[in-house]
Amino acid sequence: MTAYATPAQMFERKRVETINDLVSDDGVRQSRVDLLSHPHLLTALADASGAIDAALTAGRRYSTGDLADLTGNAASLLQRVCCDIAMALLYERNPGREVEQQQRYRELSESHLQRLRSGEDVFQQQAAGAGLPTVDGPSAVDYARLNLLPDRTRNFYPGRDSRLPRDRR
Repeated sequence: MTAYATPAQMFERKRVETINDLVSDDGVRQSRVDLLSHPHLLTALADASGAIDAALTAGRRYSTGDLADLTGNAASLLQRVCCDIAMALLYERNPGREVEQQQRYRELSESHLQRLRSGEDVFQQQAAGAGLPTVDGPSAVDYARLNLLPDRTRNFYPGRDSRLPRDRR
């Protein structure tokens, strides 16, 4: 499974210099092209996507297939959430660096994940019940139109009202 956001999408949302500082172990800055395939950045995005999947599983609002089908603003929101969580994970790699920012991203990522766990954060209105199964069956009208043998031979079989549950509509 691929991450919900790419490094290029993360560069659009976050400062590249900050990302470069957070992924670097030796303090040497890398070019944007090198950052696109940096293992620490790719791992943070994959971990963030895994955290989103875990929260969605707990919230039972969406499946991973539902998220893959998101488009437009909903897809952009998903990428934003993934990038925020990835930034929190990158700050965790460097515990002493910019403590205020680290705390802010940690709180933001926990807020995103909590809203996803509770099912509150709906990405797309028409997909609000996308992952929720529904149980449905034939109505009494549909059942009456079946023209079953007991309906055609009324004097031989008991009446329909004694065969169906009373609260069925």
